[in-house]
Order: sequence, then structure tokens, then C-alpha cells
Amino acid sequence: MNRSRYDIFISHSSCDNIFCNQLNDLLEKAGFSIWYDEHSLLPSTHINRDLSGYVRQCESMIVVLSEHSCQSQWVIDESATARDEGKKIIPVVLDDCTLPGFFKNYKWVNCQNGLTPYSFFMILSSIYGSADNMREERDVYISHSWRDEEQHLVDNVLNILHSQQFRLIGDASNQNSYDNDDRIMKIMCTCGAFVGIMPHRGDGKTSRYILDEIAKAETLGLNGIIIADGQIKDLSELTSFPILKINNINDINTIQLKEFVNELKIERPKTPHVFYATNLDKDRRELNSLIRNLSGCVTATHCVLGEDINHGNLQQQIIDRIKTAYVMIADITGDQQCIECAHAEKVGRDKTYRFNTCIEAGIARGAGTDLYLVAKQPRHTPPFMFRDINVRYYDNDCELLAIVHKILRPYRRSVL
Repeated sequence: MNRSRYDIFISHSSCDNIFCNQLNDLLEKAGFSIWYDEHSLLPSTHINRDLSGYVRQCESMIVVLSEHSCQSQWVIDESATARDEGKKIIPVVLDDCTLPGFFKNYKWVNCQNGLTPYSFFMILSSIYGSADNMREERDVYISHSWRDEEQHLVDNVLNILHSQQFRLIGDASNQNSYDNDDRIMKIMCTCGAFVGIMPHRGDGKTSRYILDEIAKAETLGLNGIIIADGQIKDLSELTSFPILKINNINDINTIQLKEFVNELKIERPKTPHVFYATNLDKDRRELNSLIRNLSGCVTATHCVLGEDINHGNLQQQIIDRIKTAYVMIADITGDQQCIECAHAEKVGRDKTYRFNTCIEAGIARGAGTDLYLVAKQPRHTPPFMFRDINVRYYDNDCELLAIVHKILRPYRRSVL
């Protein structure tokens, strides 16, 4: 599988540059690589020949539709190329324009009031798809080949696993690297079992990446099974997991395969959620809901806030959720509750930050949970125990969504 050079291609009319410049800046802050002609189009570019090539190098296309762009042949041609190439197309509508051609069959993002937190969330979530249908207790990590010529065995195994109501999780194909700081192991820890699908790569050998993932799963103590091309040699020396050898890849015995898959034992995953610590006041509910849903889209797992915990010893429940989180983001921005003595001009620098959220962040740090801090401008010296952590500052709620997305992007899991 060839990796795309760009995540997103922005197709637009130059008449809409004010909006598109803002959108491009936010998407870059969100961690995406963008092809945007205002920044990417070089003087040497042959427009007729090269633009379609750039479209092909992108995973998704955002088409900014307006009275101006709907009359642009460039926008129509770029959109047609993206559609023909099977790219994901996200229409964004700026005004009361008449949608051209096939766009009438697309659901579009309403930006007639500009980029609001909700409209920017809709753009981000459209890149991933729905955050619905969360079933972490049925999550199984799948280690498999992405090569087109090896998909027959992969497809057969995945179909049977789907029929057994498992939710199948894999590494995202567009990650920048195979592994970084045990990223793969962190994803595996969010799953309750492991399935390895091993292709034959000649001379009795298989994929070294899949072998490495098998070793990681065994190190974590996951239950697992292996389905392997029968031409692979010395399988029993490669893994302790139960193995089913498929001797004829082109004529797979699906009954035998299903019986073998039925032997897979799944346990509740150890870290099935993201924890977001923040201000829970009423005026932040809508934004918190957007961040919760964005987290689900990116990581394919639940995002837990303190308000979700309403039984038992609340303090201990929060501590336990923080300690077992996949990753934690803490918005330590202070508010009037934290600096109630401001009128007396007795507020120290440490009072600029939200007291309870800082405590929660400290729990994460002590537990070894991956921790990221965010705060609203202006910048202040963070509390002493966090001065060796980079605090990411934001100016507005759209920027906060972008920063949260960039933090979570390396933790994204692919639902197969």
C-alpha cells in the first residue's frame, strides 16, 4: 500500500482565500499535511498536467463551495479527479450557492457563518467517520499485510471475525512511522485479544513487521491466534500462539477457519479510554462534547470526563480512570473559581491555572499515563511540577480542537 504524500487537498476559488487561509492554518495546527495552492503551488507547476497528480497524492479532498468556486472549472475538474480516484470528498459550503453536479448527493458542512467550533469539528470528524458503535470490550488487534496481492487471506479472516461481532483494530496505515516510543504496544493495550495473519514472502519467510507485532502481543500477555500461509517454515519457533496453517490460499476452508477463530478468547482491555480533564461548567458543555466526539473519531475509543463518573467513591473512581487511560489531555486554564481573590490583587502565578485539573494532571504524571497539557492564552509560567512539560496554548475554541486533534493523532487506531 502506497502512502499518500498529503493528507488533504483543499480545492477552492481564490476569491475565498480569507476563509481558506484560516482553514488551512487550523488544519496544519491539527497536524495534517495539506496541499493548498496558496502555499504549495510552485511557479514551475504545469497546471493542466500537475494538479491532477497532486490530487492523487492526497487521501482526502476538502472542496470549498461558494458562488465563486461553483463557477470554477478548476474546482469541478479537481473534484472529478478525486471522485474518479476514490478519494474521500468533504464539501464545505460558504454561501447560498447552487451546488454543481454530483455534490447534490453529498452531505456537506455548513460554514455560512464562518469556521465555528462545530463546523470545524464536522470537517475533522468527516475525515475519520463516525465515532459511534463503541465496543471496546470486543476490540481485537489485527496484525496483517497491507500489500494488495496478499489481501485474499486477510479478507477471509476479517470477514469471519466481523461475523463473530468482534471490532477489529489495527495501526493506521498513514502513520509516519511503524513504531515510536512503543506506540503499537499502546494500541494493543486498548484491545482484548490479538490475531496475526501471516503472508508468505518467499523462501519460507514472512513479514518481519508482523513477527514484531506478534512478539509485542506476547510480551503484553494478550490472548491470540495466528492464521498463516502454509508455506511459512518453522512456525512453532516464531510464536507460542495457536497456529492454523492455510495450505491453499486460493481455496480456503472457511468452516475450518471459523472453528479456529471461535477458539479466540478475549479479555476486557486494560486501557480502553482517553481521559479529558477540563472545566465542566455549563458554558463549556458544547465544546467538551465536541472534544469527546473528536477523540472517539480519532482513537476509536471512549473519551471520559469527570462528569461521567457518578457512582461509588468519586475521587477514587477518577484516580482509577486516569491511571488506566490510553492518554490524558488536561486543560489547565484557570477561571474565576480558581482566582476568586483577583479583586484583592492577591493572585499569584500558580493561581492562573485550574486547581482541580492540575491535581488530576499530577495523578496522571505519577501513574505514568501519557499526559498532555493545554491552556488558553495568555501564556503564564506553569505550576512548578509541570515546568518540564510543554504546555500547548490556544487562542480560541477552534484552535483548541486543532491542538487536541494533533495530540491524539499519533494514538489513532484504525477500525478495519
